[in-house]
Amino acid sequence: IGRVEGGARDLLSRHGPFDLVVLQDQSQTPGYSTAAVSDADLAAALAALSEAAAKHEHVKVDDFLKEGVDSGARGRGDSGPLNRAETLLRLREFYGPAIAACGAQPVLYSSWGRQHGQDNANAPAFATFEGMLDALTAGTREYAAVLAERGGPPPRIAPAGKAFSLIHDAGPNAPVHFDRLYVADESHPSCAC
Repeated sequence: IGRVEGGARDLLSRHGPFDLVVLQDQSQTPGYSTAAVSDADLAAALAALSEAAAKHEHVKVDDFLKEGVDSGARGRGDSGPLNRAETLLRLREFYGPAIAACGAQPVLYSSWGRQHGQDNANAPAFATFEGMLDALTAGTREYAAVLAERGGPPPRIAPAGKAFSLIHDAGPNAPVHFDRLYVADESHPSCAC
């Protein structure tokens, strides 16, 4: 969501109208909390994003969100909370209005949890598949609420993660074993999907 607004702007404005516009964020980003990002930093990032959007320029909101995130997370290269804050700003300031202007219904692709979860200090819910999926689902719903603020057709969610959950929860009665849904990295989907 956060890196293509120039191309998306051109696509939406020059090649529409569209019935649907499908958006997908980096797979983990919706599950992070933005609680560690200060309101002042968000306000500065919003102002920069709005100014850049008016000029049809790209701005990396992370440049304006330097403070307010656990310095240990920065040291580990975990920018998830920053990326999520940036996505929320882009949905509100760019994607929502652009999608509404072309008359399309937004569809948010909701990803799945990693096979065995993920150890992540900035996202404790990621520790298990179920916790990670719940956090991703809640985050995607928040994205939908932000898009709904702009009017137009209500956002829909394509719940790919829910499909993984159904297989997970079915256990031995599932048509395919849960472990077969993933490739060796325990994150990306296999051909069994």
